[in-house]
Amino acid sequence: AIPDGTVARSLLIIILGIFIRVPAAFYATGSKDLTVAERAFVALAWIPKATVQAALASLPLSLIQDTMQSRSDYEQYLSWGNQVLSTAVLSIMVTAPLGLLFIQYAGPRLLTCDTDPHQQPDKLKGKNGRPDPSCVDESLSQLDSLIQRIGLQSVSVECTYTIAEARKALWRCKSKLEEERGRNKQIGV
Repeated sequence: AIPDGTVARSLLIIILGIFIRVPAAFYATGSKDLTVAERAFVALAWIPKATVQAALASLPLSLIQDTMQSRSDYEQYLSWGNQVLSTAVLSIMVTAPLGLLFIQYAGPRLLTCDTDPHQQPDKLKGKNGRPDPSCVDESLSQLDSLIQRIGLQSVSVECTYTIAEARKALWRCKSKLEEERGRNKQIGV
């Protein structure tokens, strides 16, 4: 059972956290080469979306149950552990859909694409009009530059994982292009 008053207190904490986090994220991106619209999108996209909450929600209660049963104030700590768990679950229920909605609806309105995403720039094509492995190196360099530009080195586990996956995909692409280039040289293409 959820302790009395926990839902109201939890919602207050969540709303207060959002009202602090959004302007802080907007301010944190101020010295970067981002437009105001891009900064607003980053601020809205950085609303928690449940990754950390889901991973850590039960930890305080579990630690209390495992290590504090012999204490005289165990019941008070147990109540606090339940409140933390309830707040984390409520945070997931509120911020995950809110973050998703902001990303889905604010993204197309606040962000612009400088190039056609379906057309490969000519400078990245090799002699035969196909992508060259060196274009992957340039893409990796551009990814690293973007990471530095908007300061993504330590934002979140989710973001770090996404960046790592993008790097792996680019390296796989480079390997496949180099293999294809090698096969083409063998058959004289």
